[in-house]
Amino acid sequence: MTTWKRDDRGSLKFLLGKVAVAKVVYDSFSSREDPYKYKAELLLPGFTSASSLYDEEDKAKAAVQKSVDNWLKAAGVQPVN
Repeated sequence: MTTWKRDDRGSLKFLLGKVAVAKVVYDSFSSREDPYKYKAELLLPGFTSASSLYDEEDKAKAAVQKSVDNWLKAAGVQPVN
């Protein structure tokens, strides 16, 4: 079972069971003009690019879910919704 959980720092963690497999954080260090404020970080092995930037939190969450689903499929496990 996958779930999103916000931690005490405001980051969103994507949990597969009880294990955090990715997170979405607000990048407060980016410039004011930069529209890409949300960073999606994948915590699973095998990704060549473990983080990406997005302009909306929901887009970052969707990208994380898609990446984790693809990782699970490649591992021979069906994604758990």
